[in-house]
Amino acid sequence: MTPGQDEHVWSLRRLMAVDTGDGDGRTDPVVAPAPAVSLRRIFVRFWPCTRGGRRWLALLLGFVLLGPVVDAAAIWLFKVVVDEVLVPRRLGLFLPVALGYAGLTLLAGGLGFADETTSAWVGERFLLALRTDVFRHLQGLPLGFFERRRLGDVLSRLTADVEEVETFLLSGVLDAVAYVAELAVFLGVLFYLRWDLALAALVVAPLFWITARRLSTRVRAASRERRRRSGSVSALAEETLGNIALVQAYNRQDWEQERFRRENLARFRVTMAATRLRALFAPIGDLLELVGALIVLGLGAWELVRGRLTLGELLVFVALLSRLYSPIQGVGRLSNGACSAAAAAERIIELLDQQPQVADPPTPLRPARVRGAVAFDGVWFRYPGTTRVALYDVSFRVEPGETVALVGASGAGKTTVAKLLLRFYDPERGALRLDGIDLRELALTDLREHIAVLLLDEPTTGLDPESGRRILEPLGRLMNGRTTIIISHDLLTVRNADRIVLLREGRVAACGSHADLLAHDDGYARLDRAATQAKGTR
Repeated sequence: MTPGQDEHVWSLRRLMAVDTGDGDGRTDPVVAPAPAVSLRRIFVRFWPCTRGGRRWLALLLGFVLLGPVVDAAAIWLFKVVVDEVLVPRRLGLFLPVALGYAGLTLLAGGLGFADETTSAWVGERFLLALRTDVFRHLQGLPLGFFERRRLGDVLSRLTADVEEVETFLLSGVLDAVAYVAELAVFLGVLFYLRWDLALAALVVAPLFWITARRLSTRVRAASRERRRRSGSVSALAEETLGNIALVQAYNRQDWEQERFRRENLARFRVTMAATRLRALFAPIGDLLELVGALIVLGLGAWELVRGRLTLGELLVFVALLSRLYSPIQGVGRLSNGACSAAAAAERIIELLDQQPQVADPPTPLRPARVRGAVAFDGVWFRYPGTTRVALYDVSFRVEPGETVALVGASGAGKTTVAKLLLRFYDPERGALRLDGIDLRELALTDLREHIAVLLLDEPTTGLDPESGRRILEPLGRLMNGRTTIIISHDLLTVRNADRIVLLREGRVAACGSHADLLAHDDGYARLDRAATQAKGTR
C-alpha cells in the first residue's frame, strides 16, 4: 500500500471511529453504560406493551400492503401511456388513462392519511403504556436504587429513551413490513416484464446488505454512547440546579459549567460520529443504485435495439427499478435506526431488570387492630454494595404510647433504624416486630399507610429555640397516646422522652432516661454539653 493510500484508509477509519471519552483525557463515566442486549430479547421484552393497539396493527398492515400495489399500478399506467397512446398516437385512450391516474392518486392520498393518523395513535398509545409501566416499576424500586443513581439520568430514560423504543418496536416493524411489501410487489412486476433484466438488477443487492451490516455495528456502539452521554447531561443539570444554593454560595459556577460543557462536548462528538456513519450509507447506496441502473439500461437498450423490448417497457422497468432500490436502501437505514433505538432500549431494560429488595409475603398478615408495640430484636444490617456494617445486634423496645428518642453522632445508625422500620430495607439478621409480628409478614401498604408510625428525624435542625418550640409543642400534643420515635442530634429536644436510646457506631451504647444517661454515660454527657453550647451561641 502506498503512503497516499495508507493515509486515505487511516482517514476513513478515523471518520468511522467512536470516541467514548470526553475529549479531555477523562473517561470516568458520570453515568455507566447499560449492559448490551440482543435485538431479539428487546423485541420479546417490549412486545407485550403493544397489547392495547394490536387490533389496529392489522389495519396498519393493510395500509402498508396496499401502498406498493397502488404505486405499481400508477407506474404501469405510464407504460400504457407510452406503448398504447404516444407511440401509436391513439389519443382516444388518454382520457381513461388520465382518470385512472387521478383515481390512483386519490386512493394513495387516502391511504397515506389513514396510515399516518393511525400510526400516530398506535405509537402514542404504546408510549403511554410503556412510560406508565416504567414509572410504576420505578416507584416500587428500593430506596437504595435512587441513592445510587443520578435522578437526571433516570428521568432521561423515562422520557427520551422510551420514545426510542417505540421507534424500534412499532415504527421499525411497520417500516420493515412496508419495505418487504414494496420489494415483493416491484420485484414481481419486474420479473413479469423481463425476468432476465430483473436478475441483472439484483446483482448489486447483496452489496447494500454488506454495507449496512458493516456500518450497523459501529452505529450501535455510537448510539449506545450517545444515549449514555445524554443521560449524563441530564444528570449533571439536575444535580447542579437542584443544589444551586450551594453552587452559588461556594462560587462553584465556573467549575460546574466546565463539567457540563465537557459532558456536552463528549455528547456532541459521539453524536457526530453516529451521524457520519449514517450519512456514509446514503452516498454508497446511491453509487450502488447507479451501478445497477446502468447495468439494466445497457442491457435494456440492447434488447430495445433488437426489438425484443418496447420503449414503454424499458421506461417502466427503469422507473420500477428506482422504486426497488429505495426499499433496499431503506432496509439498510432501518438496520442502522434499529441499532440506535436498541441502545435506548438497553437503558430501559436495565431499569426494568432492577428488582425491589423488599416484597410482600405470599400471604400477608392483616392485623385487625394495631397497639403500637415496636421491637428491634438483634438487628444486623449493612447497605447493599457496601462492606461496612451499619447496625450491630441492635435491640430495644418501644411500648404502646411510649415516646423513645434515638440519639447519637452522625453515622451512628439513627436514620438507618427509621429506614428499616418503614421497610425500605430488610435486616440481614434479626427482626423488627410490630405488636409481636415480624414486619416481613405484613403487607407494605398496611405498614406504610394503615399503621401509624410518627418518626421525627431531626425535627428542629437549623431552627432557633423559639421556632423549635413552635414545632415541638403541637407535635407533643399529636404524640400524646401514640407510640413515637424521635431521631435527633439535639438532646434539648428529647429530654422529656420516656426513654432515650444512645447509638454509637451502629450499636446500642446505652438506654435510659435523660437523667440516668447524663449521670452514668460520659458519651451522652458530652453530646448534651455540645447541644447546650450550640444553643447558647445562636
